[in-house]
Amino acid sequence: IATFSEVSGPIRLYRVPGLTLMQEIASHRQVGAVAFSPDGETIIAGGEDQGIKRAYSSRQRIKIWRLSDGKLLQSFDTDDWFKEIAVHPGGKAIATAGRKGVWVWRLRDGAGEQIFQGPSRRVVFSPDGIRLAFSTSRGVEIWRLMESIL
Repeated sequence: IATFSEVSGPIRLYRVPGLTLMQEIASHRQVGAVAFSPDGETIIAGGEDQGIKRAYSSRQRIKIWRLSDGKLLQSFDTDDWFKEIAVHPGGKAIATAGRKGVWVWRLRDGAGEQIFQGPSRRVVFSPDGIRLAFSTSRGVEIWRLMESIL
């Protein structure tokens, strides 16, 4: 399965090879980033949504759907415009990289903590979920995460 999103419209899930459309999920007004959970059961997307757009706003909403039926499971607002979502290998958190910095979000309660201040375009968890690597204006930084963040 591959995901594609347009500047506006639904998230589309395709079967590969052949790009056969399998499912459409009503999403944000504008999608900025999409990721699958490690178990492949959910899809996480972030973007500009109806109701939070303001002039010169950087607010986005993170949404999580169950793929089997397209049901929205969770939704929470952020104060950053991000272009990258990484999912913790254990599925307990996500990280976002954006204009204002890098955030880690606990999925059990939607609580977020900014761990780096400054623009970042890329973020990834280590395979064991203990470290987070992200881009900065100085290069790549790798941080060890405290269990309390997750």
